[in-house]
Amino acid sequence: MLGEGPDTEFYKRVAREEGVAHRVFFPGEVPFTEMSSIVVDGDRVVLRAAAPDKAAAIVELDPATGSWTALRQAMQTPLPAPDTAIPRAVEFPTTGGQSAYGQFYPPTNRSFRGPAGDLPPLIVTSHGGPTASAYTGLTVLAQLFASRGFAVLDVDYGGSTGYGKAYRKRLEGQWGVVDLDDCVNGATWLAEQGLVDGEKLAIRGGSASGYTTLCAMTFSDALSRTRTSPD
Repeated sequence: MLGEGPDTEFYKRVAREEGVAHRVFFPGEVPFTEMSSIVVDGDRVVLRAAAPDKAAAIVELDPATGSWTALRQAMQTPLPAPDTAIPRAVEFPTTGGQSAYGQFYPPTNRSFRGPAGDLPPLIVTSHGGPTASAYTGLTVLAQLFASRGFAVLDVDYGGSTGYGKAYRKRLEGQWGVVDLDDCVNGATWLAEQGLVDGEKLAIRGGSASGYTTLCAMTFSDALSRTRTSPD
């Protein structure tokens, strides 16, 4: 969540002084991993925000205290907390001795458990763009899969935004290569960690991620035994 990280000091408040908008610090944290479309009017801050357990909402934030109120929510009925898969940020080795990143959703359902001794199947997906990034707010499709016993890996392959310029430029001239490698290596790494069944891997996607999925169907020996489903 915002406020966590090696620097700890994050800009979390937006204010306006003498008609000039600028960023200032505020003490405390807000429970969001996605914050965008920020509008400031005096001491009133309104933005679009979301978190892994909170659907997107239009939020009014008090910059003096960090308290917030949801003005309009995308989902009127929240998911029960015991049945909501909270993703874990993962870093894994990939081609060329480099690292790639993703959000790992474990299977989550308080009413059901998989067979004893069995590892869950994995669905790999990724974002569009292709230079966007994995959405860290509540994702209904990931929650659907996780509630049905699937693990999900949402890959921020080389080329994704949010990891610096060098990382984003990895995809330059290598679309369909770097993204595919990172998806395959992410799935392989999870299997090696004993978190998923390496014999039950699938990949899906739409838009730019659909292209990555088609590349997996066409070029990847590592995923040749999986069932793939482009949107």
